[in-house]
Amino acid sequence: MRNLTSYIMNTKLFFMLVAIAVTSASRAQVLTTPGGVVGSNTTTDQVFVTGQTKLINPNGRALVIEKDNGDSWLTFLDPDNFFYSMGIDRSNNGSFLLNRGGELGTTNNFVLTYTGTIGLGTAVPRAKLDVAGLLNGGVLGTVLGRLSEGDGSGDGTYLGVRGFATQETEYNGKSFSLEHGFYGSVNSSINFHRGNAVTGGYLTFNTYNNIERLRITPGGDVAIGTTTADAKLTVKGDVHAREVRVDLGGSIGPDYVFEQDYALLSLQELERYIQQNKHLPEILSAAEMEANGLKLMEMNLLLLKKVEELTLHAIEQQKAIDTLTSKVNNSESK
Repeated sequence: MRNLTSYIMNTKLFFMLVAIAVTSASRAQVLTTPGGVVGSNTTTDQVFVTGQTKLINPNGRALVIEKDNGDSWLTFLDPDNFFYSMGIDRSNNGSFLLNRGGELGTTNNFVLTYTGTIGLGTAVPRAKLDVAGLLNGGVLGTVLGRLSEGDGSGDGTYLGVRGFATQETEYNGKSFSLEHGFYGSVNSSINFHRGNAVTGGYLTFNTYNNIERLRITPGGDVAIGTTTADAKLTVKGDVHAREVRVDLGGSIGPDYVFEQDYALLSLQELERYIQQNKHLPEILSAAEMEANGLKLMEMNLLLLKKVEELTLHAIEQQKAIDTLTSKVNNSESK
């Protein structure tokens, strides 16, 4: 209960001192604190004890309230002479500042501007929340959330933003990562690469032990299982799908085989071609398939064409069979 009462008293004292810092320019203030009675000099607008500009309390720390060029500051000094300041910066339209540094008002660690923007590590936030600390060299800068398990190891268990470099030759061109860390190890991440120009960026997606699995290139191509995309989608591995729909684009279906003027190879011509080339006309050889792979749309259209050609041959053969059968039947009936 004593600790709670002390906490409440200290909290009330803190906010009273803040109020004095803002209003001390126009009136004399008298404040009773654990360290004694503090007076206010209306000429210098500084709180003082027996002519000094700081209050020394029993544990060796100090408190300064001052007004400088219209700015109001409440500053705490510890025994090692570090400064912790909070106040109003009138030169910046009345922004609220919270600093830690060697001089009052020189290092802005937290800024709440008059427009409602918040800056951490910058006096001039350029967004509603601007965390402006430099993250070069793989520094973890912003943590968006943490979990309890493993949070005591290294950087902990978190979802955060890490910074790297601006050159394509450093960190494989990686500028920033949005990463998931577990027990201080990076598990998975989304990585932002700058590319070779100001607008040449691309994305990579890492899993397991932060190993790259997917890449979206500057041109919008997607590579899975490889870092190089030679088409809109390049997959190094198996693809399992329920259905694949292929647009023909400028290709033509092979129904022209059934037109009257189509030059269908005879079976004798087809036999000679196969004997010479060891594969069907227009179909790639085994060596070409092994070297260059298959284009599914092109191959399916060619296979359909061969089926249609074989169908025409089957029709012709059936006609010949029917004619021979008719002749045999006629000869047997005589």
